[in-house]
This record gives sequence, C-alpha cells and structure tokens, in this order.
Amino acid sequence: MKTNPDVSVVLGSLNRRRLLQETLRSIVGNGFKGTLEIIVVDGGSTDGTCEWLASQRDVLTLIQPNYRILQPDGSRRRAHTWGEFINLGFRQARAPWILMVSDDLLLCPGAIQLALEQLRELQRKGVRVGGGALFWREYPRDCDYHVTLVPGEFAHVNHGFFYKEALAAVGYADEETFEFYGADGDLTVRLNLAGWVTVALDEAFAEHLNHRFRWRRVLAKREMKSPNKDMDTFSRKYHHLKYQLFSIRRSWTDSSKTAKAFWWADPWACLQGLLRRLSGW
Repeated sequence: MKTNPDVSVVLGSLNRRRLLQETLRSIVGNGFKGTLEIIVVDGGSTDGTCEWLASQRDVLTLIQPNYRILQPDGSRRRAHTWGEFINLGFRQARAPWILMVSDDLLLCPGAIQLALEQLRELQRKGVRVGGGALFWREYPRDCDYHVTLVPGEFAHVNHGFFYKEALAAVGYADEETFEFYGADGDLTVRLNLAGWVTVALDEAFAEHLNHRFRWRRVLAKREMKSPNKDMDTFSRKYHHLKYQLFSIRRSWTDSSKTAKAFWWADPWACLQGLLRRLSGW
C-alpha cells in the first residue's frame, strides 16, 4: 500500500525553465531523509518549461494558463490570482507538511530536514504550529538573511512550510481579494489569528534571486497599479495590528555556495543585483 509523503513541495512557475531546473535540483539534492512529492503549477510557459516538466518522472505538473487580461482602467492583470494558482497545488498535496517555494529560490543544503525537525519538535511541545518561514536573502544584492514580519509581528511564510491541516482550517489562500502581492502575507496573518502560529526556522536557509529591474514597468505606470492596489488593500485590512519590527535578520555563510547556480540560470539578474549591492541602491 502506497503511503503519503512526508513533505509536499509546491511551487508556481512561468517561463523560467533554467531557474526552475536549478530550484528542483536544490530540492531533490537537499539531503532530506524522508519522502518528498514535488508539485509544479505552471502558468502556461512557452519557453520549453512544460515540455521539460513532462519528461520528469518525479514531478507532478499542473498547467493552468495564466495570461494577462485588459482591465477597464487600461491596466492588465493575470486571469487567475495568486491564491487561485497556489491553491491548485495546496489542495493536491498529500503530505501533512507543505513546503512552498518559488521558481527563483534555491534551498541551502539540509534546509528541509532542519526545518521539519524544528516544526515537529514544537508540535511535540504542544505548540499549534501552522507554518515556518525560511531565512532567505536577495542574491546577490543582500549579505544577510532575513524573515519578514507582517502586521501582528508574525513570521511571514513567503518561502517556507505550511501545516496542511492549518491551511484547510482557514480555507487556504484568499482567491479573490488580492491579485498577487499581499496574498501570502494575508495567509500568514489569517493562520495566526486563527491560532495557528508561524515561526522563523532557525537553521533553514535559502537563496532568492534578485528580481530584474524592469524599466518597462516603470515607464508604463499602469503596470504598477496592481501591486500598489494589493498592498493598499492589505494595509487597510490589518491596520489595527501591532507592527513595529519589520524583519528578523541573521548573518550566515553558505559553505556550499548554493547561489552560484543563479549565475548560469540568469546572469543578467545576477549582474543587476551585484550592481545594486555595490551602489547601495
């Protein structure tokens, strides 16, 4: 009889084949002692990602084309929200713990095992754990790693673990209120307000690729309306919660130099991040 995996890894992807390949390598080669399932929700990639995923024996691929649609105000938005998209993977996951990452994130060695050990130990102590946040940095722009805090000073799980029972209890991610930005923070806050604590994972680290600076989005101001709208909605919804600390920061050295894989996968983004680091921008 086939048993459920210990951890389900869920991530969304769109036209990032090289980055996705490196992300999956960092997951499969992470040194986890248990069993994994990997679920990729692809938004309809046209760069060969779907064809490559179809050749992978140990990856479950869900394809939900997420094209842009024109709004009445002239702006464009995705046909499906982040909540709709990620919930496809959340609901399909069979493991009690779900590790949510992105297709431009690399797990440092041992991150899965160390994170799960901390989460299980907290459960043994009676803590009602809903999730755990990986320490991460924007590479190569940042030196230190951090866990962001959201209103209420809750550890923000934008890269990290969710307890599936907790996700089901709060109705998974909001599929209507936010297009993209703020939806993961909203999920973190709702978990904590429902009594499911999110924690910083003390020994689990990851590398996130510095985003490319997109001049087109700056010049076409309508492209910026959606993020601003999402974050304004998030701020209004949780304005009553205490919010003084913005992050927990930590210095750490990755002896395995995990992030060097980014230079092959997207050298232009790496170069931009390095320039921003040197300039202090």
